[in-house]
Amino acid sequence: MPARVAERRYRKLMTLQRSIAHAKNRGLIGRELEVLVEGTSDEHEYVMMGRHAGQAPEKIRKPFQCARVLAGAFLLTLNRR
Repeated sequence: MPARVAERRYRKLMTLQRSIAHAKNRGLIGRELEVLVEGTSDEHEYVMMGRHAGQAPEKIRKPFQCARVLAGAFLLTLNRR
């Protein structure tokens, strides 16, 4: 397959995937999610970094505020955005 065709197909698929992910993420707003605490954020010691089961570990980490918790703990948190 010519590289130009492969690149065009890749861009088309990535555009579609972005819209699917955006719609899926919008559905999580306002829901309570269980998150795996991965550690503290660089922002502040009471801002933790973590992810829920639907997030890829190497790509997405979200900050959230809570009392200081050890990395590896699971918490319920409200997804506000």
